[in-house]
Amino acid sequence: MTLYKRNACALVFLILSIFFNVTIVQGKFTEYHNKHLSRELSLSKDGKDNLLLPFDVTRTPGSNNSLMIQNFITQHFQTNMKNNWTIEYDNFQENDYNFTNLIFTLDPKEIRQDKDKKYILFAAHYDTLVNIDGFIGAVDSAASCSILLYLSQFLDEIIYEDQYLIDKIVEDNEYGIKIVFFDGEEAIDEWTETDSIYGSRHLAKKWLKDETMSQIELFVLLDLIGGKRTKKITEWKIKSYYKSSHKYYQLLSEIEDNYLENENTIFTKKELFPTDVLYLMMNKVLIEDDHVPFYNANVSILHLIPFPFPEAWHTIDDKFDTLDEDEIQRWAIILSEFAIEVISG
Repeated sequence: MTLYKRNACALVFLILSIFFNVTIVQGKFTEYHNKHLSRELSLSKDGKDNLLLPFDVTRTPGSNNSLMIQNFITQHFQTNMKNNWTIEYDNFQENDYNFTNLIFTLDPKEIRQDKDKKYILFAAHYDTLVNIDGFIGAVDSAASCSILLYLSQFLDEIIYEDQYLIDKIVEDNEYGIKIVFFDGEEAIDEWTETDSIYGSRHLAKKWLKDETMSQIELFVLLDLIGGKRTKKITEWKIKSYYKSSHKYYQLLSEIEDNYLENENTIFTKKELFPTDVLYLMMNKVLIEDDHVPFYNANVSILHLIPFPFPEAWHTIDDKFDTLDEDEIQRWAIILSEFAIEVISG
């Protein structure tokens, strides 16, 4: 066999090896979603595995319900995970309220432990409005929190069981995962720079001081995800706002397109439009949310928020009957596969 033929055979073998490994990994994704989605992100199947229905309570900062939800989230990471997640509590007081951010970190096996390591951060806020009595905040942002819990468990199992994926992460990247549940996103009285995003402002200040901020490669923020379309709002777009994160937005859109091409899925309408660049060209904060202090610290931001906002936003009607189970599950799928794509290069 000539050197050329040997090299050609080696190249073909490498391509086939990558193809079959990727196919196996993709198959595991489908297998995982088929097994877990219908019971863990269900609006009707209550039980110990349900990650959504426990959020069907008010969650004002410092309240007993807030503590209950903090415990629910923490126990998810303590009892359901196979990998070793680091758990941090960021407790503080402001305006006579007690706030608690919850930070969960996964460093996949063998990723080097040095200060050059980078993280992909996924976040949502779990608190609810103080100034509307009985406000549940189903779309704002119980559904987003449940998606993050699903995402964490998906990543945990796939990374734990797939040595090919672990090797690829170690070889190509130093990305770990951080999942943050912010407290105090909502204003206590009326939204201002000082009466809003209490948790994200506090954590950003802390991370700037201890240099954790420099390790955040990408900040993905979920808000108002999972609502039903209505007669008034029949469709919405989730827009790309920042040039530095547009490549990640495009990846999300590609994942969405792959599912839209298959008629036998819960994907029915496109929500991501990479060629719609009006807001992208402005390249500035247009919607104030938990990402603002991180944006000001030059972190790349991917803000996933539908526009127009769901009709029940900031009204007493933001209850669980305004949620769309398929919409929640489609975002759980997209973000799960997006996360694997990003951390595995």
